[in-house]
Amino acid sequence: MIPLNLNKIWEELRKNTRRINSLQRSVDLINADREILETIQGRIAGLEEQIKLMRKHDTESAKTLTAEVAASGERIEGKVEEIHDTIEAKKIIKTKPESLWQRLAKRLRG
Repeated sequence: MIPLNLNKIWEELRKNTRRINSLQRSVDLINADREILETIQGRIAGLEEQIKLMRKHDTESAKTLTAEVAASGERIEGKVEEIHDTIEAKKIIKTKPESLWQRLAKRLRG
């Protein structure tokens, strides 16, 4: 039979082995979590870069669009003025037709 003192040593050794195994599982989980967090961090950094590029593109697009709208406005104003000038050049002054009474009065006068 194992002496009582040796029995306590074996029991402590088993407890320590269970603790070590439990700690090893915890360390493995922490390492897995770290890897997951590093992956997430890398993806976030990639998304931040994409957002910066998209904002830059949006800013450039807005500037281009504003310039195109201004140019179109100027062209439209030019066309409007051109059409206005054409209408003014072709404008014929029309008089109001005489009424029947005015025509009869004119004939009677002479």
